[in-house]
Amino acid sequence: MRFGRLAPVVCLAVALPGSLGAEEAAQAAPAAVAAEAAAEEAAPAQELLGPLGHDEQGRPGRVHVVVNGDTLWDISDAYLGTPWVWPSIWKDNTAEVENPHQIYPGERIWISPHEMRKISAAEAAEMLARPAPAEEPMPAAMADPDGPPLAQLQETYRYSEIETTGFVTSEELEGAATILDSTQPHAMLSDGAEIQVGLGQGEIAVGDQLDVFRPGEMVRDPETNGVLGHVTLQLGWLEITEVHEQSATGVIRLSRSEMYRGDHVMPRRVRSIDIAVGPRV
Repeated sequence: MRFGRLAPVVCLAVALPGSLGAEEAAQAAPAAVAAEAAAEEAAPAQELLGPLGHDEQGRPGRVHVVVNGDTLWDISDAYLGTPWVWPSIWKDNTAEVENPHQIYPGERIWISPHEMRKISAAEAAEMLARPAPAEEPMPAAMADPDGPPLAQLQETYRYSEIETTGFVTSEELEGAATILDSTQPHAMLSDGAEIQVGLGQGEIAVGDQLDVFRPGEMVRDPETNGVLGHVTLQLGWLEITEVHEQSATGVIRLSRSEMYRGDHVMPRRVRSIDIAVGPRV
């Protein structure tokens, strides 16, 4: 993403009838350049991030106005501290457009830990004008008199949707096993269904838990355009109950979305939905 002011425009003196001579103009030009540079140095630094606002639920975020050269990758990196998160929180509200991820100069984007999405000028004005919700005082019983000042305590934000999204590298996806079959006759598999996975003796054990996921959009390196991995839809998890020579039997313990034969599995990663909120370092 490109930030900063436009380069100053330097005006060269040109000799005109009745004006400075060529020699005088040549002497005046360096002085004009020096004065322009001094004014540029004295000008206040431009704020890198867009103004702060609040959504309908009172949650803070910022409004970014797209400029030439902006990409969603760079915007995510600048505002959220990582370029990887935008595919999982981008909200498409223009499904009829051929490429809803395309952004154009002048468009406004609402950016928060919960979502990134395009908004209208009216929505932006409303968000920027909305006051922050009043903070409730901490109960006295929760304050530790021997601990650090409350202002130094790190807060957390509970992001319930984090368990539905993930990321796998190309190597992890290539090595992931799949759901082979199920005793459940339906195409869609759900909680309690007994399934077969393509992992056998020496690869899995009774009691092991596996995440069930479906790969989605590819994530590419912005410089080389090489594939780094895939954003994943985390469908739920299962537990292995029997291990055979070339396969294993398991039971779906939790399904957040419909599962199908052919969906991928990998060792379960229990992720915290409590995200620490603190100063960016």
